Amino acid sequence: MKLITLAHYGEAQSIIDRFSLSKKSSELYQNDELTLLLTGEGPFEACASVSSLLGQKNFSEVINLGIAGALDQKLLVGEIFEIRSIYLAVEGKLQYKTFKGAGQKDLITSFERILGEDKAHPLRGFGDIVDREAWGVAFSCKEHGVPFRSFKLISDVAGTIGACEAVKESAQELSLKLLAKLEEVLGEVNETREESFHLGDEFYFTFSLKHRLHHLVEMITLRDEITALDVFKKIDLGALKELNITPKARAKLLMEKLELELDPFKGKLQEALSEWKGNYQGLDIHTDPQWESQSVKFSFTVQNKNELEAKLELLAKVDLEPFYQILQGKVDVE
Repeated sequence: MKLITLAHYGEAQSIIDRFSLSKKSSELYQNDELTLLLTGEGPFEACASVSSLLGQKNFSEVINLGIAGALDQKLLVGEIFEIRSIYLAVEGKLQYKTFKGAGQKDLITSFERILGEDKAHPLRGFGDIVDREAWGVAFSCKEHGVPFRSFKLISDVAGTIGACEAVKESAQELSLKLLAKLEEVLGEVNETREESFHLGDEFYFTFSLKHRLHHLVEMITLRDEITALDVFKKIDLGALKELNITPKARAKLLMEKLELELDPFKGKLQEALSEWKGNYQGLDIHTDPQWESQSVKFSFTVQNKNELEAKLELLAKVDLEPFYQILQGKVDVE
């Protein structure tokens, strides 16, 4: 059995769904072939949780996955790299003990969060990528004599202001990319499933969006006991192909229709939320994609004093009450 480790549930959600992993505890998920452990953030926290599990059960290999920040600004958001060397940094200073892998990039596991350029700058030049837990997982594997590999998905540039909000907004897409990498590593990509239907050149899907497409169609076919062809008939695929829009926009519209078909109420909530946000063009409004928190975060950019005054005036006009009503399931709001 292989052990898969990730820091948070948001990163792991697509893997849990894809492999039908049963929840054993708030941190542990399992089927007959895989065990998934959520380690939380922090190298020592990860070390403790992984060591405890390795002491209870034998695993053939540990695969660490997760998002990470780029220290090398040439790395692109969305790229995934296998790790070559793992270093530990405490208060910005590298520690003695390191671990080696077979990858292409060097990683620094930081004891503290890298929330600004002042924290990122001392680490640049020593590593390409920074995370919070890989060193702890590697340490545990070394102590227990278990083979270890680590793969990191670049989610942001380390030290960038607002990076946490951006990562949270794209959690689903990031999770799907990590799933795709795990399937590749395990050699379990099902080519028959990937080519079970072809929508034509009228649609353009990124790699992660294509995985999401197949997942949505699969969920609908299982729920309604119909074929994929029947699913596309229900949403009138032919009408979509006739729209005078780009293939990328057509693919986005198709995904929205599938999301609505799978969960009509969620679709109505999202539509109402988009309409509310549209009342405040010029402000970037971030809400909890899991629909659990009432917190709303606003951000904007300006180039001069007049723009700043205009944005602040618009911000002062924001009415949060419609958002709270949407959050409560009241979608018929003004």
